[in-house]
Amino acid sequence: IAVMIIVCISLIIYLYLAVPPVPQDIKYHDFADKRCLCCKLPNTFDVLSNVPFMVVGLVSLTMQSAGMLNLQEESASVQMAWAFMFVSIIAIGFGSGYYHWAPSNATLVWDRLPMTFVFTSLTGIIIQEHAGVG
Repeated sequence: IAVMIIVCISLIIYLYLAVPPVPQDIKYHDFADKRCLCCKLPNTFDVLSNVPFMVVGLVSLTMQSAGMLNLQEESASVQMAWAFMFVSIIAIGFGSGYYHWAPSNATLVWDRLPMTFVFTSLTGIIIQEHAGVG
């Protein structure tokens, strides 16, 4: 299994070095609603639409801390994975809000990175809970 891991990591490194980045069309950042409605906040509704992510993440994290999510029987690693996912959902609100405040290729990473954390942590949770790993 160690050989498979080394081969996979080597392949990923090779592809990273050999394949050029996929360029993002600058028109991707041209949103339909560019209104500045509140406190000179550009793209007001695009930015504010991320507040629910922060609320849901914070409420979920609070509920987990209070023991209201039926995770007490889960292993510590599963509980940590859930907590990481909830924190990542909060980060989506901040990262996506930042991107929509000033949309550009440079800020797009802050929109997509927290989503990647949520997707990977959810995948890990599913594997841990259903495959008995962790």
